[in-house]
Amino acid sequence: MKASFPVLIVMNGIASVGLSVINKSISMSIDAPFSVVGIQNICAVICTIFLVYMNPDLVQPFRLDHLKYFLPITTLFVLALWTSLLSLKYVPLPIYAIAGYTRPICSCIFEYMLSGTTIKRDRLIGLFLIIGGSIIASGTLESSEMRGFLLALINTVIVSLLSVVENRTMKKIGNQQTPMGVNLCRLILSLPILAVLAYLTNETVDHSRLDSSSQTLLALSGIICLFSGIVMYALQAISTSTTLLVANAGYKFATSVASVFVHAYSPPLRVVVGYLVSTGGFLAYSLA
Repeated sequence: MKASFPVLIVMNGIASVGLSVINKSISMSIDAPFSVVGIQNICAVICTIFLVYMNPDLVQPFRLDHLKYFLPITTLFVLALWTSLLSLKYVPLPIYAIAGYTRPICSCIFEYMLSGTTIKRDRLIGLFLIIGGSIIASGTLESSEMRGFLLALINTVIVSLLSVVENRTMKKIGNQQTPMGVNLCRLILSLPILAVLAYLTNETVDHSRLDSSSQTLLALSGIICLFSGIVMYALQAISTSTTLLVANAGYKFATSVASVFVHAYSPPLRVVVGYLVSTGGFLAYSLA
């Protein structure tokens, strides 16, 4: 990935906002999260194979000893995508974004557990604001929305752990595999896992009954998943976690604004206040 850092940030933002909005639309029309994620990943695999066929240098030769690194990533990856879609079924994107702002809290916990790293005192204000904003916004949620909000919090924990594991993995394998190669490995490994989970939960997607809009969204989301994964791995290799956290705040704000227009969501005042407080806390933490 030879694109410059600003280009990668913009590409990641477009992918993040687009995928969140599309997944929200999909979750509202298709009640089969494992199957949906499987379809998205199949689309991403097909696109990746085509790109590799056009340019074999995009990936390095695969090594069996890398499986011990890729299997944990794949498992967390599947859980993250599943809980994300399941959460979006119940809550609007601004509420989902507030849950995502708690990622620094989860990261602090995991960093302390894995390496004994403690948080800086000047970041505590940001963490308290994030928690306060979450409490303010969640106080107006109905029971089904609260279920979605809790699922979004679980998703944030999984994504935070995934980020830590991915960062360690990329450092361990070094130049032995490219970002696209790592992403292709986890996509391929995820397919049998998703197939088993869809079978165990009796999920079915009747493609003949899906309208053209749903089919288009599924295919488009698969393509965006592919580029999102590749760009994120590339950013992790050249950027700091703080920079990515600040960028993530911008992505979530853009996603929430887009959802107001795309999904005709009018958030109540308490949600808006909670969202702004959490956003401020997220930025305060990131810039401290």
